[in-house]
Parts: sequence; structure tokens; C-alpha cells
Amino acid sequence: MKLKNSIKTAFRNLSRRKMRTFLTSFAVSIGAMLIILMVSLGVGVQKIIEDNLKARASANVIDVTPYKTEQDGVKLEVNKEGENSSEQSKLKPKILDKNALNKIKELKEVKDISVYTYIPS
Repeated sequence: MKLKNSIKTAFRNLSRRKMRTFLTSFAVSIGAMLIILMVSLGVGVQKIIEDNLKARASANVIDVTPYKTEQDGVKLEVNKEGENSSEQSKLKPKILDKNALNKIKELKEVKDISVYTYIPS
């Protein structure tokens, strides 16, 4: 079969089975739109996450915790001398009340204070 005959046969079959042609075209267009939508959502969510991380990872922001903290998946604990201790510390966490927060806010180097509660899962 020549190319011309193949093209003629293809268009004849498309015109004979209009419903099948329509449904196939519709399914292909929906599939293409969904792929574009998923890629766009992925790029958008990635941008939002990067923007949030850049805002939080500022060199001007310091997190103050009672005595335990976690950095890059490593738990750090402060012992009585103020050094990092890898062993379980016997110190009880100190509560940062409003008076402590006000004292921190009154420091001239401090621009703003934001309080948040961390609840581990």
C-alpha cells in the first residue's frame, strides 16, 4: 500500500466511526491537559516551598528554645556549662513566659518577636 492509500483509508475510517474518533480525541486532550496541570502544580508548590524556606532561613532570624533543639536532623542538648551534650541531659526545660519574651524584645538588636508552639508528631 502506498502512503496516499494509507492516508485515504485512515480518513475514511475516521469519518465512519465518528463517536470512537471523538472519544479518542477527547481522552487524548484530557490526558494532555492533566499532564500540563500536574506539572504546573508541581512547579507552583516547589516555588512556594522554596520561598518559605528562603524567608525562614534568613541570617537575621534566631530560634530560641527552652533547651532542646534539632538542627539538620541532629538533636542538640545544652548541659549546665552551655556546651552541646550528646548524652541525655537531666535539665528540665525552662518556660519562656511573657516576662522573658518582653526582656528579649527590649534588646536594641531585636526587631521583632514571633512565638510559635512546636508539637512533635
